[in-house]
Amino acid sequence: MGNVIESFGVRHQQHADDTQLYLSMPASDSAQELDVLRSCSTAVRDCYLSNNLLLNADKSQAIVLGTANQLRSATSIDSVEVAGVALPVATTLKSLGVILDQRLTFNEHATAVVKSSRSSD
Repeated sequence: MGNVIESFGVRHQQHADDTQLYLSMPASDSAQELDVLRSCSTAVRDCYLSNNLLLNADKSQAIVLGTANQLRSATSIDSVEVAGVALPVATTLKSLGVILDQRLTFNEHATAVVKSSRSSD
């Protein structure tokens, strides 16, 4: 699967049954890169299908990361198409147990950790 993803110039990480696709793009001109991501995810889905596997695009999530200025420039990105499914862009998401926010401040994650440690008292 890595070869298929890399053929599009998209970076990825794979952990057990979780594959993360990510790419760098200018906030002001993201249409071309989002098209690459759409094509890549469709190719991954098709590869899965040819091997009798299923890509659960409806369980996928999307987030745009950047500085405050970059995020202001990227406000037009409200969804990302992954394997034929339009995913709303989230302000936070959980990846491998860590809550990521758009600016990578980890405030949401720290709050969740403190909250869980208080509830176990």
